[in-house]
Amino acid sequence: MGTCWSLFHQIPNKDVLWSAMVAACVKNGDYVEAFELFRRMQFFGLKANHVSIVSILPACANLGALRSLETAIRVFDGMLKKDLVSWRIVIRDEFVLRDMIMAVLQSGESKIGSAYHSYIVKSGFLAFVSIATALLQMYAKFGMVGSARNVFDHFGNKDVIAWNAMISAYTQSRLPFNAVDTFTQMLCMNMKPNEFSLVSLLQMCSLMASQEASHELGESIQAFIAKVGYSKNVYLSSALIDFYCRSGRVKEGKVLFNEVPTKDLICWSSLINGHCGLEYEGWNWFYSMKEKYGIIPNLAHYACMVDLLSRQGNILNKP
Repeated sequence: MGTCWSLFHQIPNKDVLWSAMVAACVKNGDYVEAFELFRRMQFFGLKANHVSIVSILPACANLGALRSLETAIRVFDGMLKKDLVSWRIVIRDEFVLRDMIMAVLQSGESKIGSAYHSYIVKSGFLAFVSIATALLQMYAKFGMVGSARNVFDHFGNKDVIAWNAMISAYTQSRLPFNAVDTFTQMLCMNMKPNEFSLVSLLQMCSLMASQEASHELGESIQAFIAKVGYSKNVYLSSALIDFYCRSGRVKEGKVLFNEVPTKDLICWSSLINGHCGLEYEGWNWFYSMKEKYGIIPNLAHYACMVDLLSRQGNILNKP
């Protein structure tokens, strides 16, 4: 660290070096020095960015600085007060708040996220839908779906992005019936789902233990897609192809594939991936991409073929 400090003090323009030096201090266990550098950086007029925030968060955890709400407020206040002149200015900037949530997520520290959530609630900023949704997504990615639902239930004026985030959280947590219930609640609130809502539901269908229930729900979703006028949406068509192929209903997947007027790379990936267990069919569609349809396969399509071959025990197979 001595050499690092020597170089740091010798270089006049430290704009890029501040964050690097904060990270170096944290990595070396010099948490107090990291905090001091972080504050000095802002004192000299440099705004905290994702790199510097992510770097300082482990110092907070290691110093036990976020064990209580009161201390959490002091820490975050000290971090931002000199950045935008005052906390009052910063706290009204929802972009800064969302950046902080993203930084917490990148740090992997769920306890810090809970402390920051407490501050947001106490300050009354859970009313900002974008902030509440970011918190929900943070908890979902931490695998804390109960906390995600708690956030969801405690903010009003939910937009379609918030509903989608909750449905996606249940899908990620492999809770298909909760996802369906949330979708039903969404419709009861007269909130029109978009393609992302429906893609999450289709992804969730493959998680259902009952194949019969999965097929029935998938077909209901397809009927709903037609009803609301999304049948020509390539993104949804690809998701439907993927659903049918993964469910072992490859013929239905092919029918849908043939009905898509403009087949993008996702469409092709869904079809090829659905032929796991059908090596000849997989190769046939893979070659058809370029030879018949003029589409050059990319890395994702080669990955699909590797997966197909490995499932058949043909890892050394060559076309």
